[in-house]
Amino acid sequence: MDHVSDFYAKELYKIGYSLVYYDRKGAFRSEGIAIAYKTEKFNLLATEKIDLDDVSKEYPDGGTFRRVNQAMLCLFELRSG
Repeated sequence: MDHVSDFYAKELYKIGYSLVYYDRKGAFRSEGIAIAYKTEKFNLLATEKIDLDDVSKEYPDGGTFRRVNQAMLCLFELRSG
């Protein structure tokens, strides 16, 4: 996902969403991973950002990827009422 701060975050906020964003480090342009959630329905409890390139180094062949690979996990709580 790109154009997060100059477009998506603002537009999603207008309709009641919040956004968690993980910038793809080392990319030649601004892009990354985004998870949007409805703020009236969910509380964000935790976010875990995972650099898969670091994880791949644990494998015998080094697990070299062609581009920067990342993942993001979010833990949400359902709001009551």
